[in-house]
Amino acid sequence: MASERTDDPQTSSEAESVVTLLLDEIYRCESHFYSRQKPADVGVIISSPMKSGTTLAQQMVYQMMAIVGRVESDPKGELFNDISEVVPSLEVRDATGIQESIHRYEPAFWKSHADASHFKGWNGKYMYCVRNPINAVRSLLDFTYDWILDDPPRSLPVLRSVYASFVKKILLADVDAEIAGWFAHTKSWLESDNDVLYLIFEDVVKDIGGTIRRIARFVGIDISEEQVKVVKEKCSRDVMARDPRFNDISISKLMGWKIGGGSRVKTEGDGLFKRIELDPQVERNVWGKFEKVFDLKTYEELVHELRKRNDRTLAHAIRN
Repeated sequence: MASERTDDPQTSSEAESVVTLLLDEIYRCESHFYSRQKPADVGVIISSPMKSGTTLAQQMVYQMMAIVGRVESDPKGELFNDISEVVPSLEVRDATGIQESIHRYEPAFWKSHADASHFKGWNGKYMYCVRNPINAVRSLLDFTYDWILDDPPRSLPVLRSVYASFVKKILLADVDAEIAGWFAHTKSWLESDNDVLYLIFEDVVKDIGGTIRRIARFVGIDISEEQVKVVKEKCSRDVMARDPRFNDISISKLMGWKIGGGSRVKTEGDGLFKRIELDPQVERNVWGKFEKVFDLKTYEELVHELRKRNDRTLAHAIRN
């Protein structure tokens, strides 16, 4: 959309009301994300800030485990109604009643939005999904806008103001929200002493096959090229975007939000706010904070560092 600007007080007021309602609901959702009892089988934890690739990772690992014969009761990886039934969320096990995967397999995989501090003293392996912070927060806004709100505003000036305000309140606040926050969350995992494989969102979506191979190597699973091809097909954006099993039905029921309104996977180019330019000053402020927190000038520098860490981690996994 065009980069039209407005300082109209009525527009700003309407946008602030929208953002306040969205954040109130997001933080209300977060209030359910505190039940972090250690499961009997820790296995592998997949963690991330919101909207950084956990749903894709859930699908990849479950389909991988199924096709290599680790899921005896679901060898084709099809017998579930919601992806969280087979790769459950640690935080909402009590609230949703999904205490463990409905199909047993080893190692067990779990989803989490907790930072690294919550896993001190746990055994197991960890996969951390990381994404460009502005894109992650924009995706969170796209994800929740029609899911949470009834008949939200569509005018360009309001949407631009909503976008800028939403990014500021999540990424530039003095204190990050525990789950929606990005900087403190990501920093905790960069400083973690745990055994971590970093799933860099931008790399994952470009090379799903390569990601599947890296995950298999990390957790000690043998997988053939033919099996990788099958898993890759089931993880394509178009396939997942059309499948209601990735629509966060369990969270919709828990929160009283629209059933089917929260598709966690968008088709390429989909997303209302993806077509709207972020206020340039807000963007500069985000990257200024990024440099201050990580002592790096760009997200690409962080990606380069994480790739090097992954190389070392996978080399160690091969030796052992």
